[in-house]
Amino acid sequence: MILSPTQSKKLYEYLDIAFYPPETGPLATLDWMTIIQLGYSKQLTKEELSNEYQSCLKRIAQFFQDATNKSKIHHLKTLLATDNTHLSQLALANQLPNDIFIAYLVALALEKFTDRVLPVSVFCESLSQDQDLTLALSEEDFARSAIADIHNSSIMAKMQAYPLTLTPSEIQIASDNAAVHFSYLQPLTRQAQEQKLKKLLVEISRKNIPGAINLVQQLSPELLNQRDKDTGAIALQYALAYQQNDVAIAIIEKLVAAQKPLDISDNKFRTPFHYNPELILQTLTKGYSEYACSDYLRFESAIAPGKKEWIAQKTLEMSQTRVQHEMTANLSAHPNAHTRTFSKAQIQQIAEDIDQAKSACCTTFALSLAQKLLTAAPTLAFRIASYLNGMSSHCYISFTAPTGTEFLLDPWLASLGWGTGVYRKEAYPWQAVLDSTEILFDSEASPKHSLAL
Repeated sequence: MILSPTQSKKLYEYLDIAFYPPETGPLATLDWMTIIQLGYSKQLTKEELSNEYQSCLKRIAQFFQDATNKSKIHHLKTLLATDNTHLSQLALANQLPNDIFIAYLVALALEKFTDRVLPVSVFCESLSQDQDLTLALSEEDFARSAIADIHNSSIMAKMQAYPLTLTPSEIQIASDNAAVHFSYLQPLTRQAQEQKLKKLLVEISRKNIPGAINLVQQLSPELLNQRDKDTGAIALQYALAYQQNDVAIAIIEKLVAAQKPLDISDNKFRTPFHYNPELILQTLTKGYSEYACSDYLRFESAIAPGKKEWIAQKTLEMSQTRVQHEMTANLSAHPNAHTRTFSKAQIQQIAEDIDQAKSACCTTFALSLAQKLLTAAPTLAFRIASYLNGMSSHCYISFTAPTGTEFLLDPWLASLGWGTGVYRKEAYPWQAVLDSTEILFDSEASPKHSLAL
């Protein structure tokens, strides 16, 4: 047999249907298609179907091993790109041999069994060669053909089942996008780095998180930042679609550390910000909670409960060099507290000093994060907002995700012990500063810039 007893049992638990009519017993008068339909509608118990399951697999294995069936196998392969509904109609009209359709259904089921996109044509080939399915595909085979059946109904159904709650049109776009992504990878197989990128997508789909993260670390930022192919966004989209948040974080950190911009614009494809905007924003703000806060004594009421001693200690640990960088940043930002505007050049200079100081006030914190956003995601639209109240004024960043969710980014609050600095508007810790605001900087108000070096 192709499958071990354990594999067969697990496969059957996924199927809940019989692929072949019983030869004897009360179900013998029913045709196989009716039995399949009854199984799907839960009108037959597992016990009633299980007796026939092993017989089904044996018959299918015999079918593929019979040399006289080569033409039928070829016929099956020519139909594999056809959607399941059409195949069902052909079978019901007796225009498609039952054994071919049965084999096709088993192949579709095995895609679910292996928990990854598995082209049924590859399964049929492995079946005909009496190979163990789990060993039939090399990583290169899988990467080369993983999108071969992206349009068939079982894959569509699997994409629909993701917690992303995709609409049919979004599924179609995602399918087209995936096909485009893999077409980008096809001519790149001779390059070692590009092999690693292809392998990364495989490891993500196999849910091998440690392996995927290790591959991310080996990839060059230049490869992830191929602007004509957008490979960084491809890898990030793939990680987020498979809910591999740790892998997604590693990809983002790699790009940010290398100051390589990631195209996350809202185009016709689902961008990473569609999948998990909060995760990406938290990655970009990572580290601000360890920064010192230069004006915490003036805003003691804003300190998170139980964090005052820790915040004071961060300030005490500052060297004279760090203090000097912070003073330079504050002096650069101070005149703009009156003109209420900042240019991108000013933001970049102030952010460089804050990176050295690792300490800031709310205004320079916001400018530091703004520079990270401009560098890592130059197509992202955001605003620096300011609450006007004399010495109690406050700055933060406002961003609305493509999904419509409004986020407030406030690294100053992160330094005061309030989590990551990324908050949904309704959960922002300091609601009092959301009124009487004005915009100090709008990333869309001036021509886009790129820091791709």
